[in-house]
Amino acid sequence: MEFALNTVKRHELQELEDCLDGQVIPADHADYDVRRRVWNRVHDRYPAVIVAVQSVRDVVAAVRFARDRSLPLAVRGGGHHSAGLGTCDHGVVIDMAAMRSVRVDPKSNVATVQGGALAVDVIRATQAYGLAVPTGNLGQVGMAGLTLGGGMGYLRRQYGLTCDSLLEAELVLADGSVVRVSPDEHQDLYWAVRGGGGNFSIATELRFQLYPIGPTVVGIHTMYRLDDLEAVLKGCRDYLNDVGPEVSFNLTMMPIPPGPHVPSELVGQRVVAITGMHCGRDIGQAAHAVKPLQALAEPLLDATGPISYVDLHSIIDAMLPPEHRGYTESTYVKEFSDGLIAHMAEVIRSAGPGQVFMFWPLGGRMAETANDATAFGDRKAAGLTIIESVWREPEEAPDQIAWVRQVALGLTEHAYSGGTYLNLAQTDGDVARLVRKSYGDNFTRLRTLKQQYDPANLFRHNLNIDPEEG
Repeated sequence: MEFALNTVKRHELQELEDCLDGQVIPADHADYDVRRRVWNRVHDRYPAVIVAVQSVRDVVAAVRFARDRSLPLAVRGGGHHSAGLGTCDHGVVIDMAAMRSVRVDPKSNVATVQGGALAVDVIRATQAYGLAVPTGNLGQVGMAGLTLGGGMGYLRRQYGLTCDSLLEAELVLADGSVVRVSPDEHQDLYWAVRGGGGNFSIATELRFQLYPIGPTVVGIHTMYRLDDLEAVLKGCRDYLNDVGPEVSFNLTMMPIPPGPHVPSELVGQRVVAITGMHCGRDIGQAAHAVKPLQALAEPLLDATGPISYVDLHSIIDAMLPPEHRGYTESTYVKEFSDGLIAHMAEVIRSAGPGQVFMFWPLGGRMAETANDATAFGDRKAAGLTIIESVWREPEEAPDQIAWVRQVALGLTEHAYSGGTYLNLAQTDGDVARLVRKSYGDNFTRLRTLKQQYDPANLFRHNLNIDPEEG
């Protein structure tokens, strides 16, 4: 910890705190060891200072403090990115936790969200009016980071990505200036922050279009035995060919974790689980529409049915520990083919404890939006495969990470573009190549904007678009 304390001088930290509404937390502060941590404990980092901001003015001061001293800069929203992007060594962490306000205007169906709000904050506030914005599948992720990276959840086929619903945003740029972006103001940055990640700015406020969803929806939560894997996957593929975009679901091949609705005798059994929702407001019609997903084989567990939209987005959170050690990679695939199904079956049947294979079918509104409408990248893949391993003891890491990488490499023949969903990407490989592939034809435009707005690459603690890359 000593190296972190010595990165900046004590009087500099005092000068910073004197101009803040919030708080400076240096390495010898009583709260430092708690506040520096992110959810994935693989990333155990020691920033020089954590700035617990309470206002846009605080964010500006922290950005200028880091810029003027050429310090690394990280932004912590939810702290849930698997690559640990919410913290850094030797630098400045801007902790947005106190900026979590959500205001809903039910007349215009618009939510105004501060940059530190979690998805669950937005879900609860908007559901008070029977409204929602597309989020991810978890409630505990940061809303700003989710949006800047795209945002892919149970409304993706009906309403697209989270970033597709972003109407405008307030941003702090690398030079410390504050701008608002929208279709009418700073259109270039408005395009870039919808999927371009944290490469250009820090989002201190976001305004979203809302849609009539809930407060009750039909949640999909059915588990089948691994013996029925091929039949279940092929049945899901056939179902998607016939159903409308109101249905989005994820397929997860895993050991059953403890959680709501899970009998203790089933915990640890390997299954294929279908989790998602039908977002139609006619509950009877929605329940009838998802019945085929409940009869693909003999269910091991079936909790499909009406559920509050808030509770639906809390199920996975309830199964996750407050901290974990894990590693994740994802790959877009070109089709939901028999070959891919056979490959997934082979992988998961030989997987060990803590090793998970997921498949998210895509399409619908997400794919109908033009690739160049936002910075996100190519939207036309049939699905996203996600390989994840979690473990308890630090010494397990090399073998578990090697398994994820090996499985991801084995998907090459099924890959759509060589790209990945950057909200689930790692930073320990050839990041430059991965970023280029993921943004596709949008990359050149993004790099030009990076050169314009952040030529010194202050915002680099991310899936970085390097302004100096040729």
